[in-house]
Amino acid sequence: MSYNIAILGTGIGKAHAEALKLFPDFVVKTICGKNSEKTEAIAKSLGIPNWLTNYSEVINDQEIDIVLIALPNDLHLQVVSQAVSQGKYIVLEKPSAPNVSDAQALVMLSQTSKFPIVIHHQLRFHPILNKIQKMITAGTLGEVAMINIIMTRKSDEYFSWMNQLQHGGGQLQLMGSHLIDLTRFWLENTNWEDVSLKANIVVNEVKDHSGIMQKVTAEDQFVIAARSGNTLISLVNGTRGFAYKGFTIEVQGTKAAVFYNQETGFRFTNNGDSFEALTFTDQFPAQNTENNFFRTGMKYFWAEYLNALKTKDFSKFSSVNDGVEIQKIIAQKRS
Repeated sequence: MSYNIAILGTGIGKAHAEALKLFPDFVVKTICGKNSEKTEAIAKSLGIPNWLTNYSEVINDQEIDIVLIALPNDLHLQVVSQAVSQGKYIVLEKPSAPNVSDAQALVMLSQTSKFPIVIHHQLRFHPILNKIQKMITAGTLGEVAMINIIMTRKSDEYFSWMNQLQHGGGQLQLMGSHLIDLTRFWLENTNWEDVSLKANIVVNEVKDHSGIMQKVTAEDQFVIAARSGNTLISLVNGTRGFAYKGFTIEVQGTKAAVFYNQETGFRFTNNGDSFEALTFTDQFPAQNTENNFFRTGMKYFWAEYLNALKTKDFSKFSSVNDGVEIQKIIAQKRS
């Protein structure tokens, strides 16, 4: 059985379209964006037969089975509402919502939805990040004492709605939601306590695609510290004008630990002296995308989503209820 997909949004939506080409059972029928010329160019480059600028028209198309919503965060609630009313499968780009109120409203909507609403938090499907969760569950690491994740990246090359507090929410929503979801996934969604969140704006202005400087209104770096049971959590996202783009992960347990950085890759140790490399063979070709955590995770997300459509088991995915808990943590800064 094949599934017709409509993609709403031409930013990360384009990356989804590239990943979906790996799966013959997924047919991207339509892509929708506000810029007609850009949307048409993307559609033609990826062999998508239809391109539109009106998402209501797309959602009302009875031939569409799955709607992927990759629009500004403040549009999520109203677009999900329309998709629910049309009985669609819904994949919603993270974060689920721009605030706790909208996230809770999505939970209410999900209770009337014909199908589960799935949030696209793909890091939990990256093979090694998923393996870390299995190691934690199996007790291989012992009791998890500390999780430390640091991400550094260059400030956005071009101004977009992601730089705006109202529409995108900056790095807290863009990357913070990812890191919070991954950590909650590893710890089986246990409650967070003693949450401390600090965030600020370092790069105050960014050029738009026309070369005009635009004011950044959402924080571009953050530090989150928290405790979950006996586990201490530290999540850092640093954005500077010329930051090195990298990812560092450390999961320390009472029996063993896992480390990652871009130079050494994933390493496991149970004595602190010798290290075992953790590797995986990517079962999907790289296509024309960056072979990084996010793009690799995206491919495995869609592989698992296809399996869930067949088994009707969506329990592995981030849900709208998870979205509420993520927004409650982010609200430590917003309140």
